[in-house]
Amino acid sequence: MEWLTQRQQILAQNVANADTPGYAPSDAVSFDNAVDQFEISPTVTSEMHIGSGTGGVRSIKERREHSPDGNSVSLDSEMEKIADTEDQQKLASSIYKAYVSMFDTALGK
Repeated sequence: MEWLTQRQQILAQNVANADTPGYAPSDAVSFDNAVDQFEISPTVTSEMHIGSGTGGVRSIKERREHSPDGNSVSLDSEMEKIADTEDQQKLASSIYKAYVSMFDTALGK
């Protein structure tokens, strides 16, 4: 959830600076760095897993068009990313609620 919150903040900053001359959008929150905060070591059981052996930020290269003032923020792209992050937050919350509910059931509450 912390990673998703940080990503939402960066995307919101990109949208807020959509008219700032020379502003370059960022989406540099790394899931790998978020995992490292909790000292978790995911196990790679197949070489086909996403990110196995890569580390750092994985990104999909996007074609960015620059406006005359040098700004390369695409509001459509940023809003898509914000919606995707919101969906991920809702999914994480739903999974957590289900976990707590199962835990309560196991304790007889």
